[in-house]
Amino acid sequence: MKCILITPPYFHTNEIEILKFAFDCRFDKIHIRKPNKNEVVLNSYLSKIPDKIIQKSSLHYYKNVIHQYNFSGFHLDTKTINNILNDKNFETEIKSKQYSASFHFQEKIQEKIKGLNIQYAFCSPVFSSISKENYKPSFEWNIQQSYKDLELIALGGIDHTKIEECKNRGFNGVAILGAVWNKKKWSEMKKELIKIKKECDRLS
Repeated sequence: MKCILITPPYFHTNEIEILKFAFDCRFDKIHIRKPNKNEVVLNSYLSKIPDKIIQKSSLHYYKNVIHQYNFSGFHLDTKTINNILNDKNFETEIKSKQYSASFHFQEKIQEKIKGLNIQYAFCSPVFSSISKENYKPSFEWNIQQSYKDLELIALGGIDHTKIEECKNRGFNGVAILGAVWNKKKWSEMKKELIKIKKECDRLS
């Protein structure tokens, strides 16, 4: 099972250390998601992340910033996908990057990926969110069809106890957010990261 860690939208006190620990635990990917930050603040934050981690990470939102660092991927949220479907220059501009995307309705996946070179997609929320209050699934995600080369990643309400159910529902991996960042102690965050990676490896 693919194992991905997503950063919180805010700046966490232990964030860089957690990213380093997730890298050392051999998480498959890290997603840098910092909405509504100006480029000066964002660059200050990114400059603190070791390049070896940047090379294993995808950036959300900031197309103008991605060329300044060695990011391996660029993430397309629903709004971004809608904006670029008619932008012929978009893939040319960042064609060397691996694309991922976000979907909130299963029936929209095939419709939105047409014409886009997307390798994997976040599907959410699969369970009630840990980090967002009252953010719950409106239907049960259950992947019963193949999307060719597209890997589907479960997101929303996932900790180490939910990974096996995600696999049973047909997902290729999980993305983790609140299960780690909502922990109050650094030691608890590390323990959860270890449990998540072990469970993903067991189910691979």
